[in-house]
Amino acid sequence: MRRIIENLLRFARQNHLEKKSANLQGLLQEVVSLREYHLRNHDIAVQIDIEHNLPSVALDEDQFKQILLNLLNNSIDALEHASRKRIHIEASHMGDRVLVRFDDTGPGFADLNRAFDPFFTTKPIGKGTGLGLFIVRAIARKHGGRVFAQSEGEGRGTTVVLELPRSAT
Repeated sequence: MRRIIENLLRFARQNHLEKKSANLQGLLQEVVSLREYHLRNHDIAVQIDIEHNLPSVALDEDQFKQILLNLLNNSIDALEHASRKRIHIEASHMGDRVLVRFDDTGPGFADLNRAFDPFFTTKPIGKGTGLGLFIVRAIARKHGGRVFAQSEGEGRGTTVVLELPRSAT
């Protein structure tokens, strides 16, 4: 209960964005390095592909790191019982949008329609609050972006795509 309330309070306090133009590669590397020990100890392979000359994005770095960490943690948790443990993170751009894509080889979603619902979780009791993707979506919207998930059903992995407008500078 305490963790749920802390997450809600932290989210509610995020009303002032300090947007500045940022390079996603450094932020991605920083977030992955936070979980490097866990990834290595659980034999999870992470591949990061950043498009050469990826445009900058105007964002609040702390909130963006929260998005990336939530998406990475979801992929890590999804791989707990997977036989093949792989996360592929790709950043590219299409027109005036920058896309960050997280693919994992976990079990996938049985019901994608509920993935972004608050308090909905596929994790065991005590493991997740069901707020991660809900918060990711809210922060993405504050930045003029969106997030969506794709899964071909249970046992087939999940792809979560974060789409943000590129920086005007």
